[in-house]
Amino acid sequence: MLRALVLLSALVEPAPSSSVTPEAVPAGDALLQRQRRERAEARRVQRLVRSFEQRSLAGHPFVRPQFVASALPISFFSLGVGAAGVRVRGEEPGTGEARTSSYVAGLGGLSGGARISKWVGISGGVDGVFGVGGSRESVLDAGASAAFGWDLDGVVRVLHRNGTALAIGPEFSGGRGRGIVLRPGFEYVLGKVVEIVQEAEQSGEVEVDPKELDEVALRSRRRSGSFRGGGRVALAQAITPYFGMQFAISGGGLYQRLRYYDTAARTAVVSGGYLRPGAALSVQTGRVPIAIMVEYAALVSFAAGAAKGRASAAHDLGLGLFFNGLTQTIGVQAAASFMGGEISAGALFTLITYI
Repeated sequence: MLRALVLLSALVEPAPSSSVTPEAVPAGDALLQRQRRERAEARRVQRLVRSFEQRSLAGHPFVRPQFVASALPISFFSLGVGAAGVRVRGEEPGTGEARTSSYVAGLGGLSGGARISKWVGISGGVDGVFGVGGSRESVLDAGASAAFGWDLDGVVRVLHRNGTALAIGPEFSGGRGRGIVLRPGFEYVLGKVVEIVQEAEQSGEVEVDPKELDEVALRSRRRSGSFRGGGRVALAQAITPYFGMQFAISGGGLYQRLRYYDTAARTAVVSGGYLRPGAALSVQTGRVPIAIMVEYAALVSFAAGAAKGRASAAHDLGLGLFFNGLTQTIGVQAAASFMGGEISAGALFTLITYI
């Protein structure tokens, strides 16, 4: 790799002018040019070494997981683009019969991190998702929606050995969403049609108030927001240069809000706590820098206040295949999430550049 960089430098170096012979170049100038090239090459080598060492333990280069917090402070920039499908099991209104709705969603995200020192780092990112109903039922139940999320994390190492890194730090995340759900508006329209027909039978006249259209729009709109904050403990352990494990557990408080309209503006609020454990196994091949990572994480939420005693759990599975180079990691990540009657699965193209 380093020899190739030297050859590349020689290829892009400007050719000497035809009017000046090698003997005509002063020895002092030639020496300065060689020293500048050596310093530039040394900086490139230093960047390669720093990029590899900041995310490696005992020779194993770790890949940043999707769902598990990292114990390594890393300077990086990441871009991800992909798509997912969502399947929701529910009940038919009125009859109570089971039914399934499905819709597709586009995904995208940006994230980055700064390694302040070998012991301290910060990271954060934003991501977005937009979905549209893919079946008759989901058009009514899900309609169209868009949401974005953000996260901000800190890493403070408390243990650093050749093959082990243990870190603690705070974590914060949140998001906001907007959606249009057609069923409430349609149900309101059908109810109004019945009223109009009954009034017409009695009076012989049909009157429609234009304000009813505003009522339909208000009933169809949904807005949501969430915030989560707490602390975490993360561990990275290199088993061999080819195998590594990452573990993390975090917990704290959460707040969720849903705003909708039903004859009046209403807000449903849930607050409580959460606990999120997770683990990831990474495998690095030999001469060809191919990496495979498998991960699992769970998010257990506990409600407080009027809903005290209620708990819910979401499970995330991830699988990634990467070209894990010295300064970049490029690959495809697949993921599946399970929460109650909702199942989602998708894939994400990921590019990570280490600084």
